Amino acid sequence: MNACIGVGRLDEAAALLDAGVRAGVRLDARAYNVLLKGHARAGAPGALAGLVARMRDAQARAPCSGRGPTARGCCAGCTSSTAWGCKVG
Repeated sequence: MNACIGVGRLDEAAALLDAGVRAGVRLDARAYNVLLKGHARAGAPGALAGLVARMRDAQARAPCSGRGPTARGCCAGCTSSTAWGCKVG
């Protein structure tokens, strides 16, 4: 997603985020923040509120360490750590 945003392909970055959601991957807050940054840089503030709402609805967590449960519980229920974040279920 970062690479897509870096070359001005915000739509492709959003498609990658959507693909992760459809695949059942529980995205961490970092993935949403990358897309938020892209919208801000593109001068599309109208999209920010909707994306923040999606992040809240998805209950995005802090980035997964991939080492299992932590004091913050960011990996509770994690079945695998991927580049997208934790896959729960």
